[in-house]
Amino acid sequence: MTMRRSIDTSAHPDFRCYSAGNFAEVAPARWSVMAWSLVGDPVERGMRAFIARLLPGARWASGSSYVFVGYFSCRPYHNLSALCHMAHEFPGFEETDLTRDYFENVPPPEREFRHHCTVVQRALAVPRMAREFHRLRPRLADLEADVTLCEERVAAALHSGSAIALGGALERALDTVDRGWDLHYSTTASLVPAGAIQRKMGRRMLPCWEEVERLVNRPPELPWNRLFDCAVNDAGEGSRFLSAPFYEVADAFEPWSSYAAQFTPQPATTVTGPNQDEIAEVVWEMHRGVRRIGIEQLSRAIADNMQAREETKSLAMRCLHVFRRALPTLADEVGAGADTWSYLRIGELLGPRDHGSLHEIADARRAECEEALREPMPDELVVPHPGGVRRLGAHRLPARGQQERVPTGVSPGVVSGVVTTLEQAAANGDEPAILVCESADACIQTLLPHSAGLVTLRGSMLSHISTLAREYGIPAVVNHPLANSLRAGQKVLINGNTGEVQVIA
Repeated sequence: MTMRRSIDTSAHPDFRCYSAGNFAEVAPARWSVMAWSLVGDPVERGMRAFIARLLPGARWASGSSYVFVGYFSCRPYHNLSALCHMAHEFPGFEETDLTRDYFENVPPPEREFRHHCTVVQRALAVPRMAREFHRLRPRLADLEADVTLCEERVAAALHSGSAIALGGALERALDTVDRGWDLHYSTTASLVPAGAIQRKMGRRMLPCWEEVERLVNRPPELPWNRLFDCAVNDAGEGSRFLSAPFYEVADAFEPWSSYAAQFTPQPATTVTGPNQDEIAEVVWEMHRGVRRIGIEQLSRAIADNMQAREETKSLAMRCLHVFRRALPTLADEVGAGADTWSYLRIGELLGPRDHGSLHEIADARRAECEEALREPMPDELVVPHPGGVRRLGAHRLPARGQQERVPTGVSPGVVSGVVTTLEQAAANGDEPAILVCESADACIQTLLPHSAGLVTLRGSMLSHISTLAREYGIPAVVNHPLANSLRAGQKVLINGNTGEVQVIA
């Protein structure tokens, strides 16, 4: 019997387009199978749970086909089509709202949906979304407590040297990982329709809403400052994940260490927090009336949700670091070895398999990965379905034509400065500069206090780095094609309101 290819998923019967989307900003272009089992599968389960809470009658979110993420040739992909389907079902929410905020302004794929929710189910999605906002803080507090318990259990099991205790601790940690990704993508997915509703209300109230929106949606506080402070002061397990790539748990082994290298966080240093101002309060004081009250409360909820999104991300990364520390020991205990476990899924490593079958599975996956790693992957994949469904595994997929990047100002302000790279900014942190890079995540937070502005090749309004830039008040432009050609030492002017970037000298 031929083993089914295990690093690819089936093409979805309804959804035609898989897109790298936001993942391309924050994760290695190539993941180990183990990392995928701790990120992709829980994210999939979390998104299914979120859609089930929001739209219980959404049949397109059930069954065996992946809804949210796919995995082709070791590269992670968001399923743009599935989220656009959710946008189609939610009242007052368009697919373009989703692609604008989350998918770098790519055109929404054509809809070929066979299942729809009823009018009543769609109407009920609005109060259900409000319930998601209301339950956010209690769920976040419970998750943080569980993550701390996971860290303590695994540390105790490693100290005791008991393989049984370690396996039990990691089984419990798997449940926490699922809850962490569920909450993280619940906050992410709920921000888009809430933002769309806010935008419609804001445009009716203010002609300059596009600029004001970035100001009133600044989160009150993000967790990264205190986490980096704890890392500098060596204040426990809760911040030690900051020294490793956020997503790749097999970063100590090739070939995964090479792919994860560019996503390794900057060295933890003492960071001066942002100067919080009351600019949102000034905006609300300038406008009176009932409509202002409604949009003010919605804006506060969105800002709080942005803060919660960053907190859930940090908790998910702490969970992954628990596995990063424990997996080499567990692999030795079950006889998998350092050269094998990165090609296994976590369920296979914890499950009741004999050592020989683990090596057979890992050897087959290693061959598949070596073949896949030789093939460069496009940013977007379009899956044609002539005559019905077909599998992805044995087929090379054509790339969609290169989309023209639409620059987006994500943090307001106008500033000029000298272009610097991540490496130079790390070496010369005292000199204000315009930080230019292909993509960025919360891992470069220590550089932001020393940067006058930010320009990235990839990104959108809901990118993690966009949220950070707004908190720090740093003008930022994402998804700008010039980020690929700007050279260190050039002087540029960036406009975080309009998304413009000009080379001055």
